[in-house]
Amino acid sequence: MFCLAAENPLFLNAATVFAAEDALVYGDISEKNYVYSTPRGIYYPTFPVNGYFQPESIDEAVVEGSYRLSFGVEDKDLIWKDANYSLQESGWRYFYGEDRYNTFDPAIYNQLRLGLISPIDEDELIYTKLSIDPWAFTGTTQTVTLPTYYAGTNAGDPLTIQLKYLSNNRRTYPEIVYSAAGDAFALPEIKIVDGKTQPVTVEGSWQSGTPWVHRVEIPALDVEREFNPIRALWYDARKPDYRLIVFPFAEAQMGLTSDDPLRLVNNHIIWEPSPWLSEWEPGRLFTATGWQEGQWQEDQFLRMSDGTWLTLLRGFRVDGQIGETYGSFMAATPLDPWQDYETVNNVPLAFRLKRPLDGATVGLTYAGRVGFDQGSYDALDQTAGLDADIGFLDFFRLQLQGAFSRNKRNITTEDREQESDDTAVRAIFSADVDPFELPLGISVSYASMGLDFASPLSNYANTADDQEWGKHIHFFPRAPEEEQYRIGDSIEPDRRVTGVSLSAGDFEGMSFYFNLRNVYNETSDEFIEDIYWLENEYKVNDSLRTKLLLRYHDKVEAGDGVNRNEATYAFGFRYDFTDWLGLEQIFERTNDYPDFPGSVYSWMNINPAAPYPYFYIYKTSLIFSPTDWSRLILSHSYNEFDYAATAEDFMNYTGVNLHLRFSEKLLSHIIYRHSEVADYLQGGEVIGHDNFYCDLSYSITEDSRLMLQFGALGNYIPGLGWQSAVLDTQHIFRLVYQGSF
Repeated sequence: MFCLAAENPLFLNAATVFAAEDALVYGDISEKNYVYSTPRGIYYPTFPVNGYFQPESIDEAVVEGSYRLSFGVEDKDLIWKDANYSLQESGWRYFYGEDRYNTFDPAIYNQLRLGLISPIDEDELIYTKLSIDPWAFTGTTQTVTLPTYYAGTNAGDPLTIQLKYLSNNRRTYPEIVYSAAGDAFALPEIKIVDGKTQPVTVEGSWQSGTPWVHRVEIPALDVEREFNPIRALWYDARKPDYRLIVFPFAEAQMGLTSDDPLRLVNNHIIWEPSPWLSEWEPGRLFTATGWQEGQWQEDQFLRMSDGTWLTLLRGFRVDGQIGETYGSFMAATPLDPWQDYETVNNVPLAFRLKRPLDGATVGLTYAGRVGFDQGSYDALDQTAGLDADIGFLDFFRLQLQGAFSRNKRNITTEDREQESDDTAVRAIFSADVDPFELPLGISVSYASMGLDFASPLSNYANTADDQEWGKHIHFFPRAPEEEQYRIGDSIEPDRRVTGVSLSAGDFEGMSFYFNLRNVYNETSDEFIEDIYWLENEYKVNDSLRTKLLLRYHDKVEAGDGVNRNEATYAFGFRYDFTDWLGLEQIFERTNDYPDFPGSVYSWMNINPAAPYPYFYIYKTSLIFSPTDWSRLILSHSYNEFDYAATAEDFMNYTGVNLHLRFSEKLLSHIIYRHSEVADYLQGGEVIGHDNFYCDLSYSITEDSRLMLQFGALGNYIPGLGWQSAVLDTQHIFRLVYQGSF
């Protein structure tokens, strides 16, 4: 009943991610050593430590590991360490960073991962995982209180800071801190030289024109370094009726996830940190801005370059069965890279119980979380839900759940204490039928979530929304984690959602999917939106495959009566003329504009005002494979919306992608793309960019590979997809040797 996933689910086995027919066109796949390629670029998988797995027996010690050695050369400078996950995100750097739209994570680092299973007896073991890499080396400065200034005058508004250090890019970790009056200071990544931070002046958000800018001068500070290679340390007891894991250290994958209809435990989209990793930030009274409520915080960027979360968990977990009742219980507390082990910011806990009853299963789910302020209880959030899963007539299924939440915040500050409670319900009626040998899946659902409903261990905001990349037709496959959240469910606080979905499996080469979501505001009972999806895929014959996508987003009209509805009409096909020549075409007409940069800077939104005009997207790829050792992909994409630079492969570009396999072990890629993108900061001027990339990969053994790379295209992490694109040629050489044992 307790299945632990692969060590890093972001890097999945090729056989589970990519279909064989797609591999023939887009890449070369084998069980342990494969390369995945799209017209956008190349993805080379890592060799992870398997780690979280269930061996058939534990009667002898097992050691496994992976290694990575790399360095780079840029402008005649040797780079032996330069890695920073946050460089992969489309954020402020796209506009104001040093490299702007050419920002990318070089991912140059060395790493040794070791996993060790040490049996105690036939049903008990100790599991240890070590990772010696730049993220294992951390540090902090002393805590200092500094004066702030307007011009040359002391503002009388001190700022207390402690700088944090990670060795991956030899700089401090950026974060936002507040002065006593409430001004926000965004601490930059400060370079470390000879064990000291470099002096820097940081401006606050309050200003009334130069030189009247609120600023602080941070002097050079000593960094006290620490080394902690431990990523996991468990005691694991596997008894006949239960399994107990006590973990002084564990990674985020250990977090319990509930399977109830409302997903009260560990619901979140794949690119978000698990709610198990969140921290409590107590409320604070500022002298100028007043009281700031306490809140739960999550860090989106505290990760290794491969997507692994740096924050760990400490606690225990039990999975077992008593009679016919079975379930799981877990209590754990997060540990960030700079936190003293003995300190505790908050303690989350959850359990899930299920019991079969006469053709049905009833379940109970509970999630609770206690937040601390200097050792005192400052927040107590709880939610509990009762559910039933009823099956009848072999193909009908009814799932029902009701849940109640109660949250208390700012408990240590009596006159500021807040308490809220609310309810949520969900019902799902589904059926899998096979009339006339046509497999049909039918689902009708209803969900209502109150304004103040909040599960302390689930985030609903992003799983409610459709993903931007999913609003287009693609012929290359996506990782299952991405597909799971491609279409949202609209469920979040203060909403009432009715949904209908209908899917037809493969019938004479054709399949289709229909989804409708009707959403109302729970408090005001006002209409919010209707979202319609219709997708069709038809394999006409062995040579021709077609796809159809229709999406309509019916939005509520504002008081001005302006139509703000959005619609997308897309059609595509892939036709193989011969075994060595194929063609892909995608046509799209839409008025659904990507929410960027509005998602970062709302005041910088360049999308047109409603009613939104339609624009066209056209994409074609010619796949030419004259021999079994070469493949040439010619791609062209036209997007009438010139600003589209981060939306998958749908910006304006022309590209050449050449694959060469010289032997079973040696292969190469040569890629060139010319793109045309409107610049946000130059009045929308369309600027041409040229990017050349090439690599050479040699498989030394089945489990090791040596790669030489020139340039960058943007990183791809399965489950997270493509990160921010690189538009211009990067004159950087990277040599990477990686493998596993």
